[in-house]
Amino acid sequence: GRCGLGFRRLAIIDLSPAGNQPMSTPDGRYTIVFNGEIYNHQSIRQELISLGYKYSSGTDTETILYGYAEWGEAIIERLLGMFAFAIWDNHNNTIFSARDRIGVKPYYFYQSGGIFAFGSEIKSILEHPAVRTEFNINELPNYLNFGLSSRNEAMFKNIQKLPSGHCLKI
Repeated sequence: GRCGLGFRRLAIIDLSPAGNQPMSTPDGRYTIVFNGEIYNHQSIRQELISLGYKYSSGTDTETILYGYAEWGEAIIERLLGMFAFAIWDNHNNTIFSARDRIGVKPYYFYQSGGIFAFGSEIKSILEHPAVRTEFNINELPNYLNFGLSSRNEAMFKNIQKLPSGHCLKI
């Protein structure tokens, strides 16, 4: 394929292997990587079960995945929690990413030369051989004055942040 997803899991809900990520729908159309916690996932889960979805884990990850399969991007309006996630659509060759309203969970991305790489930490993006480690001098004043970079930029050139409460579709 056109998309590769990797994940290092910190298991909080459903410690079994059924909760491992990346996680895909049974038909293989959608695949998710997710960092965070959805506080109201049990109520969304019950609604999805009533619509016929069959769960194989107790995770909030599976709830986002099935919610996206059912409601598309509108799933975001239903989610209460802290999160950053990306869902690959294998039929349409698109990736949909979202970040929580407050921005508790980070989402960094790099896009250049036909490559799109993302992660919750910059160091995961820097592992890609196409990504050069160059200091973003334009962010130095923000870092020195406020102790962090701006809303959209990171301390490395060509690495951006998805702002709080925003989505991205490629």
